[in-house]
Amino acid sequence: MRAQAAKSDRIYIARLLSDNNKPIIAALRLCKINQDWLLRSMCVEKNFQRQGVGLTMLKQIQTELKEKHCYCFPYTHLQSFYQQAGFKLIDSAQASPEIEQRFSQYSNNGIDIIIMQHSA
Repeated sequence: MRAQAAKSDRIYIARLLSDNNKPIIAALRLCKINQDWLLRSMCVEKNFQRQGVGLTMLKQIQTELKEKHCYCFPYTHLQSFYQQAGFKLIDSAQASPEIEQRFSQYSNNGIDIIIMQHSA
């Protein structure tokens, strides 16, 4: 079963050559949590991974990310990738209570993640 995006979520997709008839090669989702935003998921089709697609997408939405308090919970080994996109490592206590609670839920389930905030 897949989760359904809320109406307040922002979904961004990437296609080859901006052609709407081409398949989607990447997508990311920003979820609104009270006054904050959480980069909830980012997926790049396997044949296009490690080619800069994800970083390009994050750079394309920099203006929007700077206008919001935006967080992400990447796997630990992806820290440098998200730093390239303008996120910085923070202590969970620096986040809003709602974001901190979600982070704690994931990390308490044994998932090797960190919490990062986009630098405004």
